[in-house]
Amino acid sequence: MNEKVFSAQIVFLACVLASAGCPKSSSGNSNDGGAAGSGAVAKCKGGVTVTGVVKGFAPKIERQQFKTVPGVKVCLYEHPEVPCSTTDAGGTFSLCGVPADSEVLLSFEKKEYVKALRMLITRQSDYDILAETAIGTLDLGIAEANKNSVDLTSLKGGVIQFFAAEPANGVLQVSLLGDYSAELLDLAGKPAQCYGANGDEPCKALYLDESGEPDMTLTHASKKGVGAFGNVKAGKYLLRITHPTLDCSQHLPEAGWKATSTDEVVVEVIDAWITSQVGVFCQPPP
Repeated sequence: MNEKVFSAQIVFLACVLASAGCPKSSSGNSNDGGAAGSGAVAKCKGGVTVTGVVKGFAPKIERQQFKTVPGVKVCLYEHPEVPCSTTDAGGTFSLCGVPADSEVLLSFEKKEYVKALRMLITRQSDYDILAETAIGTLDLGIAEANKNSVDLTSLKGGVIQFFAAEPANGVLQVSLLGDYSAELLDLAGKPAQCYGANGDEPCKALYLDESGEPDMTLTHASKKGVGAFGNVKAGKYLLRITHPTLDCSQHLPEAGWKATSTDEVVVEVIDAWITSQVGVFCQPPP
């Protein structure tokens, strides 16, 4: 795989740089939810309410310093019967009528921003997403691509952004974890195939180094704790995260769908979208 193309795609989620030819969804198509409403919480007539906050990603800035993003259209992907929500001045959204006890995708769209998806397993009660959804601007992706002389039309498929973390003072406070490795498998448990420069090739994880730069030589995560798979074909996959000393089998409802094995999560990839913030919690084995 062309390292420059892959790096540009991952760092700023450049798969969805629609200005360079990646497909775009238009408002009102079958992938969208219903008409957008405000971020205020409304009483649902059916289903459950999902709430959360959207913030803007910026390179080499700690997550705690990300700023909220108003005006983001948040929908239940491919569920037009569920009204969309638009984030308010505080970046808050509320989706009312989300099916209970279901595996769903939330979509996040705003002009000049990269399109992102979040995975969620709903329960019988309302759910407030713990980790803010972080989205980046298209300008950042274009700048990174230009810096590396990348032909953006060569980007294909979708992106999976993953993490591993360990609880700190309870699950509400987490610390991103290094030293783990990530594998992407098909649903049969075989190595997944991604688009390559000369045809299909095994999907390879790209990790960020401790300065926040992508490093194709890394075989495991740095202390930054995040990485991604790029040029991934549309479909469902198994993400497996392993650590040399910790057990990585704890999952949040908002970080991937349930797999048969506890050390894996199911991830869905959609062309020209990033499936973001998929991951696990790791801690010492019992």
